[in-house]
Amino acid sequence: MSRDSTTEHAMSLARLRELLDAWGGDPTRWPAAERAGAEALCRVEPEAERLRRRALDLDARLLTLPEPEAPAVWLSERILARLDTRPSLWRWLGGWPLLAPVAAKLGIDLVWFG
Repeated sequence: MSRDSTTEHAMSLARLRELLDAWGGDPTRWPAAERAGAEALCRVEPEAERLRRRALDLDARLLTLPEPEAPAVWLSERILARLDTRPSLWRWLGGWPLLAPVAAKLGIDLVWFG
């Protein structure tokens, strides 16, 4: 029997690979419209069953991983940590911001009075 034959089964081995990559090895997660064909292919084609078992193994390994942190949590913590380490603009400029009104007045006087 050819490995990608679709004459005896409603599904090819190539399509089964796509199904396993997208939905994993558990047939209950597969789309209902393709489930029967995929299960039939796994029953008669040793390579198909080997791929399904490999997908089940990957599913089991993925379940042992810790849940990822919500991006908003780690992102906000990262931003806040950077803010704490950056010098404040007011501290960097020292007392210059206090002199801004004086500089503005001098600029106006120079333009106005020449």
